Amino acid sequence: MNDRGRDRESFFINSHGPDKPAIERGLKWLFNICMGKTCEGRGLVAVPQKSNISEGVVSEVLGEKVSKVLAKDDKVFMPIGPPGFELHLMTKRKEVRNWEGPVLAIYPDEDLLNKLDAVNGVTEVLVIPWLKEEAEDWIETWSAKELDDTSRADESSRETKPAISNPVVEEALRSLTIVVNVSTGISHPYDRGRTIDMFEKLKEAGEPYDLKEVRNWLIRKGWEPRHADDVVEIGKKVLEGKRPRKERSWKADIVDDWRKSAKSKQR
Repeated sequence: MNDRGRDRESFFINSHGPDKPAIERGLKWLFNICMGKTCEGRGLVAVPQKSNISEGVVSEVLGEKVSKVLAKDDKVFMPIGPPGFELHLMTKRKEVRNWEGPVLAIYPDEDLLNKLDAVNGVTEVLVIPWLKEEAEDWIETWSAKELDDTSRADESSRETKPAISNPVVEEALRSLTIVVNVSTGISHPYDRGRTIDMFEKLKEAGEPYDLKEVRNWLIRKGWEPRHADDVVEIGKKVLEGKRPRKERSWKADIVDDWRKSAKSKQR
């Protein structure tokens, strides 16, 4: 089974522009998590490019010497409380595929957020956007909470919006995720064909789907953003009435199965 969803806590700081206090809070958050749990005393900071570390407000907070070493070597040791702390760097050009522990993303653009979404093993993420609007899609995808938002205390008592408003569509996507090799997406003609037929059958059966919801759900379930975008592109074409060529189909009454499965989970 390929349903390997990314189980990570996601947060953001509602910052605006070069916000030094926000960077200080973000780094303190990263240090505190790593010093208080088993992540081998390492933390990862993600920025669009190395100049975001070696220049500007991040350099001011880290200090010129530390920021230059981090930008040069992609890691730096910081003597913070025994046994010390090692800060690692991720950029759009220097990707990280696996990271067991927390990540602090500073002023990320859409491309960097997509790359961050594809990293396996991440336990917590804190995003400090240049403008909150630039991270709205990411915040929605991960249901990210504002850091230090006191309303989190009674979160369990709140009704939460389901990731997919149509439960039948969610069952369809769950079925697709089970049969497709998530690591390669729908590159194989059979998987592409299943995806086309899935959307066509949903449309013919009168089961509406929201493409933004589809993308968010897939990413949360372990699909890389670029592979989720491939699925969404097919869904868009089907909505537009186009009929992409497909190589393989689901069984004729598969929507009935999805409906039954969705109904059983609502009881």
